[in-house]
Amino acid sequence: MIASPVLRLLVAASCLVACGPAHPESTAPALSHDAPRGVVLVLVDQLRADTAAAEMPRVTALAERGVTFERMRSTAPWTYPSVLSLFSGLYPQQHGANGTDRGNQLLTFDPEIELLHETLGEAGFATAGFVTNPFLNTWNSFHEGFDHYEIDAFINDLGNKRGKHGAGKPSAWTTDMFADTVNPEVIAHWSQRDVAEHEFTYVHFIDVHGPWDHAPFEHDYTSSVRWIDDKIAELHEFFSARYDGDLLFVLTSDHGQDLGDDESVGRGEQFRRRKKTMHDFNLRVPLMVLQGAPVPAGVRVPHAASAVDVLPTLLDWIGVSRAGQPITLPGFSWHPWIETVAAGRTPDTPTPDRPLYASMSAFKWHTDALIEGDVKVVRRVLLGGVRVPRRDGADAYDLAVDPRELQALSGGVGKQQLGALTRAASPSGIKFEARLQDTSGDTGEQLSALGYLGGDDDFVDPDDGANDSPKGGADSDG
Repeated sequence: MIASPVLRLLVAASCLVACGPAHPESTAPALSHDAPRGVVLVLVDQLRADTAAAEMPRVTALAERGVTFERMRSTAPWTYPSVLSLFSGLYPQQHGANGTDRGNQLLTFDPEIELLHETLGEAGFATAGFVTNPFLNTWNSFHEGFDHYEIDAFINDLGNKRGKHGAGKPSAWTTDMFADTVNPEVIAHWSQRDVAEHEFTYVHFIDVHGPWDHAPFEHDYTSSVRWIDDKIAELHEFFSARYDGDLLFVLTSDHGQDLGDDESVGRGEQFRRRKKTMHDFNLRVPLMVLQGAPVPAGVRVPHAASAVDVLPTLLDWIGVSRAGQPITLPGFSWHPWIETVAAGRTPDTPTPDRPLYASMSAFKWHTDALIEGDVKVVRRVLLGGVRVPRRDGADAYDLAVDPRELQALSGGVGKQQLGALTRAASPSGIKFEARLQDTSGDTGEQLSALGYLGGDDDFVDPDDGANDSPKGGADSDG
């Protein structure tokens, strides 16, 4: 893909740790001769890491014969920016798909950004996507570059509007959105085709996210996770057979979910909210590479990892070179580290325990965080339309002794820590111009009625900083 004129003028630099050198011109990606025949990326929307470990016995058993990341975090606590970080290898402030803070205008990312499936397609992979989240519908360019992209069979198309579940209101959700419909579509698509030399499949499940009104399982979070465990194992079995075990099968999520008293403890709901705040119940997600011939068995990665690491790690693992790309990605490729550890050697690469950044800058919420070792610094610029006083604008937590972030460190946040957070929040020379989708007039009224511009558990009403809708994992969209 040819880089935009604006991007050609930028000095390529990483936010944190670069995964490779910058290059002045873009060329087609090169593919290693021993690339796996099948690459599958499964994303379970809104799946917490701890719940996955406790309630997905089939998947975790497959991961025990593969690779498990123990400290994986998303780059944002809601779907759109998090998924774009996975597929672009960029932080939200770099790729631009981070929602809106400019009235009734929805931000979408620059189509010049090269995404994972586009790179694999250019390298010779047959590609297919099966998606159940309306943020990834065809009103933006995420679908471009897939040879086959199926979303209409699962949910309704509301254009640039996010469906809100509720009586008498239009909704994206249907009775066909769950994995018992998605898996047959995935299996039928590939079963009707001869096995290509290389194939990539993306499956985005909404089952754990909900709504659950017509779900084929008990309507609670734990039941939804147990249900999807079987469905992922079913896909793994199908693809393992299709590729004779030559399979790279990756499972992750875009963000977590509050459970129990996650929102009410500590500083309480003003600072602890679903899909808005930087607490780990929103950011900690699973990342597992399940059993397959290209995957070493029994490797656990104890270091901090980020969504921006997924793309460089997968491309390295698959053997795809993007040497001609004009930017340096901020992520870390874990593949050499994994192979070295699997061989019983000590990695000689620089320590990957570097700071990780995450942010939320949409719909009147502006907060971000930097995690370095066991210390997390959280900064709140604006909460629900109410500016936070300077003395309360940032907190630091020791995750080793306080993993739920219940009590901020008494010493507060120093200038050096805030400076590091500010530097991490910078685009660092990589800035794609997002497009604005105009939602004025009737469209804006429709969005407001749907809850997109406020009033549900994803976003705060622009006119009421204290507004919260009824809780429950089955009523949100991000």
